[in-house]
Amino acid sequence: MSYIRFIAPGVIRYTCGRYSRGDIINCENTLATDLINSGMSIDSLKDSILLLDFLAEGHDAELIAPLIDYLSTLTDRDHIRVLFNAVVDLDRLPYRARSFTTHFANQDGRFVNSGDQSSVQLERKFLCLARRPTPGRAKFVNRLLSTVSSVRASFGSGFPEWSQEFQAYLPDHTLPILIDGDARQYTHNLASDVFRTCLFNTILETSSQTDPESWRSIFLTEKTFKTFDLYQIPMWFAVPGTVDQVRQLGFDLFDDVIDHSYDTETDPTTRLDLIMDQIKQLDDRYSLDDCQQLRRNLWPRLQDNYARLDQLIQDYTTTHDRLVAELTA
Repeated sequence: MSYIRFIAPGVIRYTCGRYSRGDIINCENTLATDLINSGMSIDSLKDSILLLDFLAEGHDAELIAPLIDYLSTLTDRDHIRVLFNAVVDLDRLPYRARSFTTHFANQDGRFVNSGDQSSVQLERKFLCLARRPTPGRAKFVNRLLSTVSSVRASFGSGFPEWSQEFQAYLPDHTLPILIDGDARQYTHNLASDVFRTCLFNTILETSSQTDPESWRSIFLTEKTFKTFDLYQIPMWFAVPGTVDQVRQLGFDLFDDVIDHSYDTETDPTTRLDLIMDQIKQLDDRYSLDDCQQLRRNLWPRLQDNYARLDQLIQDYTTTHDRLVAELTA
């Protein structure tokens, strides 16, 4: 695959989202390989604006610093521009950059909503999807299953061979835990109708303060956006500030139903405790019938969130093109 290409005369776009931490550290070798595969040489970079595209993952400015430093030995730093997906303090950067946090709003397409979604019959209160197993997710799923009973949860459905490594975290459950089968057999962020039968979506985002080799940035994936496609009330187990970032995108986060103050807690253990306290309170406050009535009462607001997601997706290309134009001007 060619990761480096000219997108305009004198403007090169380098798709960097696939860079792992190891690739960043060994960026000289990785860049050399990518240039060869793209039919270019290092000289191609010297007189061009170089747009580094990190939209595919949650790289932050600190993580990509080795690549920036190396590229600065090859071309003027002023020629380097960066497009982040993660939330980044752009004013503190020594290069031009933009953050585009809605990149995953339509990843692999939308859920297909057939029929009258307002009349969906709830069967469980809480949904929790963990396609990829990690220690942090294992601890969360175990706590969730131990705290409340009205749950549909998955763990390791996309990587069943990995999930066995986490058996000690979930001693009362056989892994992988599946809701609708082996997630390797379908696009992982599409939905079974069974997902819709829950009101509250406990979202295990990709970024984590504790999981090894995980992103530490605020980074929104399809897991966040799909909850609005499913007309659900969201909660997040992610890095601090994630909830605030989603709120800034214009979504109603139902603060009259859920206390999202856990989002400002910087200690991951305490934050997990706060989230579980909220889940327990919701479970105690609402029976399944109450959840059905709550969904009916909140239906106009759930529709507004769906419409907001529609708008973000409609604006995606225009916003993306505007950010690229700003960076490469």
